[in-house]
Amino acid sequence: MKRTATAIALTAAALALGGCSSDADSSYTCPSPGSIDPELAATISSVQLSDGASLLASIWIGSEPEGYAATIDICDPSVKSADDLRPIATEYAQALNVSPIAEQVRRLTVASYQIIAGTDGTDLINLVELSNSAFQLYPWDDGGDYFWKVVAG
Repeated sequence: MKRTATAIALTAAALALGGCSSDADSSYTCPSPGSIDPELAATISSVQLSDGASLLASIWIGSEPEGYAATIDICDPSVKSADDLRPIATEYAQALNVSPIAEQVRRLTVASYQIIAGTDGTDLINLVELSNSAFQLYPWDDGGDYFWKVVAG
């Protein structure tokens, strides 16, 4: 629930800045980017998103008992299911795994969503969210599309 509230708050804030229309359906829109954590920015910017997709936010969520939880939100109109998001989430995990901040990450969550055009930004469409709560235990360098728990989608 806390994660959904964060996504909604970030989406509402981003919508106030304006958005770009999705080619997939003009009734959906991608919010403008919100907060991008400087520690995560350099690492996650190496992941190439598809045309029409954008990075919305990246944040550290508090302190886990032995590290931090990283959350990455994107808007990719082509993502409609967990199977669509897994390869993208795995690319983020691989980038984090070889970064200087890798040992700090204990949980990684990646979400993709759009909003309904003309609304206040709280109506999320195509919300797909994957999470891995044991980031350090997996050998991300060999792939890992199957290391994800489906939270939504």
